[in-house]
Amino acid sequence: MILVSVATNPSRADDALLERARSHWSFRAPEGITPKSTSPGARNAIDDFIFARLRTADLAPSPEADRSTLIRRLSFDLRGLPPSLEDVREFENDRSADAYEKLVRRYLDSPQFAERWARHWLDIVRFGETDGFERNDPRHDAWRYRDWVIHAIRSNMPYDEFVRLQIAGDVLRPDDPIAVTATGFLTCGPHDWIGNRLGTESMRQTTKQTELGDLVGSVTQTFLGVTVDCARCHDHKFDPITQREYFRVAAALGGVAGGSRQNTTAELSATSKESIAMLDDEIAELDTIIARTSESVGDELAAVYAPPKEDAAAKRKAENSLAYRQIVLEDKPLAYWPLDEPATATQAENLGTLGEAARGTYGENIPRGVPSIVDEAGTAATLSAGTKITTPPFEKLEGGTGFSVEFWIQLTGPAPGGYQALVGDGVSGEDFCLMVYLMAGQIRAHLRTENGVRAVDSIPSLPPDRPFHIVTRWDAETGKLEIFIDGSEVEVTESIGKLPETGKPVSTANPIYIGANGRGTPGPPAVLDEIAIYDRPLPEERIRLHARSGGKTVVEESRWDALLERLEDPVLDRAGKIFDLQVVRSALELQRKLASIGSTHAVTPSQPKPFHVLARGDFRRPGAIVSPGGVLAVGASFAEAKAHDFGLAPDAPETERRKKLAEWIADPRNPLTARVIVNRLWQYHFGVGLVRTPNDFGASGEKPSHPELLDWLARRLVANDWNLRHIHELILTSTTYRQSSQRRLDAEKIDAENRLLARMNPRRLEAEALRDSILAVAGRLNPRVGGRSYLDYDIKKTGATYLFTAREVNTRFERRSIYRTWARSGTSTFLAAFDCPDTAVRSPRRTVTTTPTQALALLNSPFANKHALALTAWVEREVARTRRDRVVVVYERVLQRSPDATERSLAVDFLRENDLVDFCLVLLNSNEFLYVD
Repeated sequence: MILVSVATNPSRADDALLERARSHWSFRAPEGITPKSTSPGARNAIDDFIFARLRTADLAPSPEADRSTLIRRLSFDLRGLPPSLEDVREFENDRSADAYEKLVRRYLDSPQFAERWARHWLDIVRFGETDGFERNDPRHDAWRYRDWVIHAIRSNMPYDEFVRLQIAGDVLRPDDPIAVTATGFLTCGPHDWIGNRLGTESMRQTTKQTELGDLVGSVTQTFLGVTVDCARCHDHKFDPITQREYFRVAAALGGVAGGSRQNTTAELSATSKESIAMLDDEIAELDTIIARTSESVGDELAAVYAPPKEDAAAKRKAENSLAYRQIVLEDKPLAYWPLDEPATATQAENLGTLGEAARGTYGENIPRGVPSIVDEAGTAATLSAGTKITTPPFEKLEGGTGFSVEFWIQLTGPAPGGYQALVGDGVSGEDFCLMVYLMAGQIRAHLRTENGVRAVDSIPSLPPDRPFHIVTRWDAETGKLEIFIDGSEVEVTESIGKLPETGKPVSTANPIYIGANGRGTPGPPAVLDEIAIYDRPLPEERIRLHARSGGKTVVEESRWDALLERLEDPVLDRAGKIFDLQVVRSALELQRKLASIGSTHAVTPSQPKPFHVLARGDFRRPGAIVSPGGVLAVGASFAEAKAHDFGLAPDAPETERRKKLAEWIADPRNPLTARVIVNRLWQYHFGVGLVRTPNDFGASGEKPSHPELLDWLARRLVANDWNLRHIHELILTSTTYRQSSQRRLDAEKIDAENRLLARMNPRRLEAEALRDSILAVAGRLNPRVGGRSYLDYDIKKTGATYLFTAREVNTRFERRSIYRTWARSGTSTFLAAFDCPDTAVRSPRRTVTTTPTQALALLNSPFANKHALALTAWVEREVARTRRDRVVVVYERVLQRSPDATERSLAVDFLRENDLVDFCLVLLNSNEFLYVD
């Protein structure tokens, strides 16, 4: 170790800290030890380190696992999903010398690898999509940070860049939306809205210091494995970290605040525009391949998947105005205002069944004659705050069974806050029947029945980048109040009232207002087009048809969901290649969305005031002012002993603070950064890290089981340009990883916890991997990569508080678990049973429990039973002949192997007295499905 002091005369306190730092292994530079000899059976240096330790304990490594075990282990480890039976057979029959290595590379290149390992990272950073605490407000754009993590892992982003962008991406590359989105790391933790805004000054200051302490802990534990936050009230009791240094790190992060913001502070850079253009070309090329493939499979799939040919698209474009109008009129709306009148017209014609009785009158200053946002043959109207179109009063719901309100909208600027009226008959607070608002970019459907007032808000918000097709639908018989955007039902927050609740509609004699209404609510800055009102709930297939007929929207979710809903059709069993292509396409779409301008939940920085050391952490007892900086002990092994000193003044710009912090953490000389991340990789591959405490490499943490190996991996990572994929491959191709997991009494007597790795550790599937695997074997997994989170619970807003009630079964939920909306307090009962962690806290290592609720969840839950039925339907389509054949197919589907003679005989006997669905449920409950050897 070389230590060069550039300070004039370091204080005695600093000398003491450095001396303590030098005495602890993690604060010293990783040593460059390489094994002196190659051990028999070793494939790389990892094996040499492991086998050397085994020899000191008079142990030998276990033999290699068989191929079916290896591919299952690899598939769950890298993808979080079971391998297909075809993959298993191909691997078992591949006798080439590099068959295993090829499989490793193929799985590392798959989009599923990025999804699987992104979930690990989200555990570490306590990613959540609501604020937590009393209000628990949803964060509608937080999912973009999750998608950024998936993108970063899939693109094999160098780890030092991965670190820097999450701390200071908006500073380093302000014109790059992808870099700005990365700062969602700093804002993905809980936020106490009440404590920050509504409490006394003392309460607000206390809340601020508490959240800042959590942020310091998140940054330093995540990247450095050091509990700097423990020094908030006093010098660290165990590690050489002072309270002053805590406040220096806090000063570096003092300007961080979170909220929804545009993902760039400037126009897109030339590089970003070029990247988007290249992605567009790749997506277009894939669409061509998908079109050809779907046509070769069959007309039905071609109709769903194949984009229209150019001549067909041109013909549809020319006929679109007539086609859209005809489709709407087929559904017999009470009122239908296409708004196609010229700029000089004073009235808006109604083509609905009420004719002239519902003809509208244009108010002053409504520009019209602007191009239609649905087709090129018609026009549209532009609204602003005080403009509106008013109809005469008419009976809207007499004899009806509910209502539907339909229109097209494109915002002409960022959505303003508060209410903006779109369509409705509101005159006063209690004098209305139906209304549709824009609420800070979200759609609100509002209605009054004989049982009271109800309203729901869409979870998605509308950006001002394109037209959207909107339908709000209420069914008087079921009480369901729903919102559809671009043909797909979207998740909603219940804002007012109770759902479901039946009740007769209350009709008023009020006019319909389009834009600013009779209650004085202004209209939004938007173009409105093709407005229709129906006295019944439109069927979902008609809503989807209307959206598609507009010709300017692609409902990606609907394409997947429609296919999943029709999986009983045998033609879909031949769609595997198309699904694979669509997965790649959706991964490209994810990257394109991240690179495009839009809103995201990320850092909204502000300039902090100078920071003081607070006696006992009490804001009422400020001490000396400190400059932003790092921790001396962590810098003890840097080439210059003052690397922790950022050279900034106490009033330094906020941007410089985070930039310096990011550079300090990602410096290749930092002794902790590389060690911490390679230890995390080791933990997720083997179940426990070389250091068992992944967030604490200090004196309170556990010492490494193989310190030389940890240092070798850390140095190897930095030497290979921080390439994490390289470390994955080293681990996965080692003999150590490929060992059998069979129990060995000789090893257990010496090393009961298998810390020396004389065999592989068998592991239970994590909650998400278990749920995703059930979906996969049932043929119900929607493999689309990225995009807005699905909502597997109902949201009700009571006063200012959001409450979440879990749901488990819905076609829209059948995506990978990483894409659920991770609300704080909005747990999934199935995932929670299998130790899915609380998103309010960091979870660097998951607990694994065995409880009765797990058996109940696998055997009795609606989720398990629904997908046992789906698996049964798939088996009956595949092979509907003998019980023996069905047993073989279920085994192959669920466990990726054929049953032996005994298993087959017992299963056939079981089926003589029980249904096939019961047998499917039995295998889904088996330990072989639940555990990976």
